Amino acid sequence: MKGLIIYKSKYGATTQYADWLGADLGLPVYSTEKVDPQELQGADYVLIGSSVYIGRLLIKKWLRKNIAILKNKKLFLFVVCGGGATDKQQQEAIINTNLPAILSSQCDVYFMPGRLDIKKLSWTDKWKLRFGATLEKDPLKKNVMRNGVDAVAKYQIAGLVRSVSLFASNEENISKLTAREIPAQ
Repeated sequence: MKGLIIYKSKYGATTQYADWLGADLGLPVYSTEKVDPQELQGADYVLIGSSVYIGRLLIKKWLRKNIAILKNKKLFLFVVCGGGATDKQQQEAIINTNLPAILSSQCDVYFMPGRLDIKKLSWTDKWKLRFGATLEKDPLKKNVMRNGVDAVAKYQIAGLVRSVSLFASNEENISKLTAREIPAQ
């Protein structure tokens, strides 16, 4: 079984998770700009990571561009976001509006909390965030939008690492069984 990790990050939280996953699973890690199409073609399964920016997966265009290759692979999508990491309605909305339907049947989705460092934001992003905070009704979300948060932690990848390891080991065991000769009776 051959796997790889592909991600798209804006401010670094998704990159951090991708690097941790790569180290724990022994898989190569590529940003969308640097992945070799031939290596993607040869993978049996793919972990895809994306941050969320104003409800949109940054990797959305890349997913659509590579549907032909991805539609026959097992996919594990890890989504890194602020409030949406625990809000089930927001999670559903993010997946329904960003993940092509043809990919959703073979895709396991994991939400992970992100990081919002106000000091590192571009001027435009700071302005959008300030404006969004004035519209936000939830006081906890409003506080995060005004002051930032850092909830990125390595333990957040544990469930995904377990699932990928189980998938890879089961597929290897199935391959070994089908590769054996059946004795004549």
